[in-house]
Amino acid sequence: IQEWDANVYAGDPLRFPGYDERQRALPESGEAVRTGRTEHYAYIDGCFDVLGGSMGAAAGERVVRAYDRARDLGLPMVLSTRTGGARLQEGMIALAQLARTASAAGRHARAGLLSVAVYGSPTTGGVLASYGSLVDVRAATERAVIGFAGPRVAEGALGSTLPATSHTAASAYEHGLVDAVVAPD
Repeated sequence: IQEWDANVYAGDPLRFPGYDERQRALPESGEAVRTGRTEHYAYIDGCFDVLGGSMGAAAGERVVRAYDRARDLGLPMVLSTRTGGARLQEGMIALAQLARTASAAGRHARAGLLSVAVYGSPTTGGVLASYGSLVDVRAATERAVIGFAGPRVAEGALGSTLPATSHTAASAYEHGLVDAVVAPD
């Protein structure tokens, strides 16, 4: 296994209160996304334990570079996601990563290369709305919470309680969002 772009870290572009301190407290990987390759495929691995798996500028840059390298090397892409979405501490800079990563996934797809995603819990927000959904095969772990907005946010926006089946892997499968439900990791 070869890791890519471990030296790409987030800055504090908006000088968001407390963000710099939170970044210094991060594990050695320093980001919510790790990328790299094995002999047979490239990978993007999301880690919810790092700032809720959120995607900011550095995570977005790692994803874009991974897709482009995979395309150049003729490698399929395997995604493992666990994310709460875009990183609010980076504002519009984080939201811009949705378009950047979706474009990179598109370039990879147009090269005729396979991509597969396994959605862990949770997989919500910007990652699901961008490169996370733009794959050929989608699987969700059995207990995964999946949706653009998490259940609590959706209930707040709707002003009502959601059914117990909302945001579940089984519901995502039933409605065609995923192709398979697999055992938890």
